[in-house]
Amino acid sequence: MRTTHLAPSALFVASASAVLEIGLKKAHPSQGFASPLGRRADSPSTYLQTLVNNVTGGGYYANISLGTPPQPQLLIVDTGSSDTWLVSSNGFDIAYLDGSTSTGDYFTDTFNIGGASIKSLQMGYATEVVRGTGIMGVSYSASVSTTEVYPNLIDEFVTQGLIATKAYSLYLNDYHSDTGTILFGGIDTEKFIGNLTVMPILQTFSSSGGNTSHSVLAVALEDITAKDTSEHTVDLGGSAVPAILDSGTTLSYLPSDIAASLFDAVGAYTDTVETGYTFIDCETADLTVSFTFGTGATIKVPAEMIVLNVFADVQDQIPRNVPFDNACLFGFQDIDGTSTSSNKKLSAAGIKAVTSSSYALLGDTFLRSAYAVYDLTNNEIALAQSNLNSSESNVVELDASQSGIPTTLTGVAAQQTNTATTTKSTATSTSGSSSGDDGTVTVTASPTSAGSTSGAGASLSQGPSYGVLAVAGVSCLFSFLSGALVMA
Repeated sequence: MRTTHLAPSALFVASASAVLEIGLKKAHPSQGFASPLGRRADSPSTYLQTLVNNVTGGGYYANISLGTPPQPQLLIVDTGSSDTWLVSSNGFDIAYLDGSTSTGDYFTDTFNIGGASIKSLQMGYATEVVRGTGIMGVSYSASVSTTEVYPNLIDEFVTQGLIATKAYSLYLNDYHSDTGTILFGGIDTEKFIGNLTVMPILQTFSSSGGNTSHSVLAVALEDITAKDTSEHTVDLGGSAVPAILDSGTTLSYLPSDIAASLFDAVGAYTDTVETGYTFIDCETADLTVSFTFGTGATIKVPAEMIVLNVFADVQDQIPRNVPFDNACLFGFQDIDGTSTSSNKKLSAAGIKAVTSSSYALLGDTFLRSAYAVYDLTNNEIALAQSNLNSSESNVVELDASQSGIPTTLTGVAAQQTNTATTTKSTATSTSGSSSGDDGTVTVTASPTSAGSTSGAGASLSQGPSYGVLAVAGVSCLFSFLSGALVMA
């Protein structure tokens, strides 16, 4: 791996601040997982840590340790939430977008990841959880679940000198790959194609406080097209849609009207009788769904990322009304779809339905096709097409003096031709994550953001009766007002 420092005129300077690189790796959650911790030998300013791409558990997992002596933990890396908490009296109450919750106390301790140590990091200790694994939230600290905002993990990375600015790059890689990275404080130009397109993060407006702020990692989605043998334009209702880019969600969810238009375009079928899920013919091979955002960034999501053959061994259990001989799970779902017929089944499993009709939640089925740079200091997100299965690395460190994500950096010219390789690896969660076969996706068990944002041309509303949005213990009502989001 090469690490590059650019001169101040190029927006970067060499400094003592590091980049913190955390590898991504797919593994079975039921098996033991061990990975050495330590500084990368080829770069004194870069740390390496192995993650687990736990498809079954619905997320990307970081192997961390806590306290003295260090105690191992496995945490979901979640761009859609702000708190870091561990599984298991009366401190926090977090409600995620999928309706699941976690409650418990807050505490401080030494947090070790990738050879780096964060001293006195405030974390939650969950005593009541729906999911069995903790969360490593890397969104804005403004969305932490206490009544008073505290410095979260990304804040402490900067405060304690591990990185220079609150920015990181996410590279989830191919659905079938066992490698990927989240890179704190830097950009890897070998991991994307062409140029990064920068766009503003949408703001929220608090009707109670009367001020706007950035609290959720969302951007304006302006266009969706689906192309197979012909090209279809998906109806977005005439305006931009707030889209949360959330690594903590396995699938992606669209507002009902938009989802229906997409499903019709690609021939997907929603089972409204039993499961509430949307299925697609496994023979769908030529499909590409393209997403265009406010400043022109377009990400193309190919069929292999969204036609998910997770039912190969259980086709006899697919509802009879599903009209496919070989049914696959579609990587995009109706965000309201599971709130009807499947609600009882989800409740029996301890999971509440996703409920909203005004914003998109773009999870791993979208993010695997994108290289995403999140800049929480300058309130920007940059996207480029992912260079899947890249075997090279050229890390450029970001400096605090920059005024935003640099647009001068250029990725590779074309998709690397390497094919994905899958290595059997292992994972152990001290908090008891569930197990499953390689390649299976748990649809509903992924944590998501505790809020969402909007911008000009977008309309967003969320009622507190859904019970899925809680910030500082107060349910939030979101609606569009003068290019911002109302949070009541």
